Amino acid sequence: MSFHLDQTAYTFFEVSPSASAYEIGEAYRRKVRRYPANRVWDTPMGSAAKTGLQEVERWYALISTPEARAAYDETLAGKSSREADGVVDGSDGDNSARKDDVNKTKKDSNSNDLEVDNSTIVAINDTNNGDTTRPTIQDLLVATGNPYLYGTLARTILGLSVLWLGIFIIVYGTPSTWHVVRWPFATLGLATDKPLTQPQIRAAYHRAVLAHHPDKPGGDASAMAQINRAYEALRDPYQRCLHERTQWLCAHLRRRSEAEADVVLPVTTADVTAGSLRTPPAGQVAAFASLHTLWQRA
Repeated sequence: MSFHLDQTAYTFFEVSPSASAYEIGEAYRRKVRRYPANRVWDTPMGSAAKTGLQEVERWYALISTPEARAAYDETLAGKSSREADGVVDGSDGDNSARKDDVNKTKKDSNSNDLEVDNSTIVAINDTNNGDTTRPTIQDLLVATGNPYLYGTLARTILGLSVLWLGIFIIVYGTPSTWHVVRWPFATLGLATDKPLTQPQIRAAYHRAVLAHHPDKPGGDASAMAQINRAYEALRDPYQRCLHERTQWLCAHLRRRSEAEADVVLPVTTADVTAGSLRTPPAGQVAAFASLHTLWQRA
């Protein structure tokens, strides 16, 4: 890469030689933003952006740290003094020899000052050398919109997915949760090793009521409350679906139950004393039969 012989790092970044490190860093960021790094390097625009970024990095390497800047300023001062001496000596009449020496010296100084190898650039990119005002490589990527930063979003989404999966396993896969899932069946004396129909659940509920109703001798009000809670959880197809961990069918069963099923009236004291239980309406029986058929097909 070639540099103009009359150009310095300060003129390249459009700052004065007395500019602070912060001002030089801001000028560096402005230059970098002109060459987006998210372009494909093997395209014409991408190649130009890559060349521009390399030029910016080479100039910035000369004044990026206090040590490098001091050495660069000293070199500029020495070059200026040598140029001034060459003009004075040329005015004395020994023009040809002096001009050759001055031109050779200028070429050597420019070659030593402005040629920075890739290892130096990599070393400067990998560390700030204690200068907190110098932009880092991450600042460079953010300023240029590097597409690899979008990997952070993907990692965040993946992490949240794993977190929710872990919560689901903890909530729905522990033994205590299985106890919560199975307690309505155990309260009504039902086995969970085979599919149950709604008539079987109602029959189990009626047997439990006849055995524990508080109006009968030896009845238990607390046991009756648990029985009612268990039946409330199992008589609704949607609630039963939740307890049997088949939630993919719950939405369909919920819509069908709301459209077709009637409300099941609880067993009253009069039903118990009369020795008979109330028969559900015909519409409810048909609705539960259709829902049970869908559940078995699933």
